[in-house]
Amino acid sequence: GFVCRGTHRLTGAACAIKTLPKGHMQHITAVRQEVEIMKLLDHPNIIKLFDAFEERERVHVVMELCCGGELLDRILTAGCLLEREVAAVMRQVLRAVCHMHDRNTAHRDLKPENFLFLTHR
Repeated sequence: GFVCRGTHRLTGAACAIKTLPKGHMQHITAVRQEVEIMKLLDHPNIIKLFDAFEERERVHVVMELCCGGELLDRILTAGCLLEREVAAVMRQVLRAVCHMHDRNTAHRDLKPENFLFLTHR
């Protein structure tokens, strides 16, 4: 799939639209489950789900737009992060994970490329 930037027609608010081909039924079931889980999660350190809808060939997931890039890219660009930066990131990650665990949900794929920043530094 791919992600593109979208704009709400009425409000002008920016969002991210993740488009996935339906392909195998197993893949569609996983996407539907992910959407249902995202509906349960409301936390400042977890991307917000705005909407999700299906077409015959594709599934579209409309989410909060994060323009600050991935944690992995920041690490690779800087070579390393300062201890205070790592502490700030880990604090936010752990708050998000605790929120998920409180709702009996596990991420199962925690890695630097899955952590996004809302804005650039």
